[in-house]
Amino acid sequence: MRYVSLAVATLTVMAGLSPVAASATIAPCIRTVSINDVTEAEGDPLPGGQRTPPNAFTFTVSTGGCARAGGVIYSVMSTQTEPEDHSRPNGILEWESGDTAPKKINVYVYRDNHQEPTEDFSVMACPSAGVLVERSGHGKILNDDGLTLPSGPALPNYHCPQ
Repeated sequence: MRYVSLAVATLTVMAGLSPVAASATIAPCIRTVSINDVTEAEGDPLPGGQRTPPNAFTFTVSTGGCARAGGVIYSVMSTQTEPEDHSRPNGILEWESGDTAPKKINVYVYRDNHQEPTEDFSVMACPSAGVLVERSGHGKILNDDGLTLPSGPALPNYHCPQ
């Protein structure tokens, strides 16, 4: 490590730059964020009217590129109709400088025994200063109650808040 520092210092002096000017010319890195897709059956309610916990569709928000501090605003977009079949969480995910651990977003799908179309939704993330969103997540709720009806309309366009 000492040799690398010495080489950088030598090149800096040879280029006629002060160490401060040399470090100022290095472009900041960009943190990238990506959300996986999840496809699962909605599940059936418990028999006898027992309280049925929702089925969690867990999306993993991975980060790479560099480990600078940053964050994204996320939201769930859906074409679902009444009754609601899943939760629509939204919020902010933040990473401290040096943190590259993935974050989790749970969308809760409410179990039922209604014949309905396969439903699609998206977990969208908005870029911020120094953070690039490479891909949003796509969720697909598979009907597991016999006859599946035709899928509904396409997802609406999502616009990140300014």
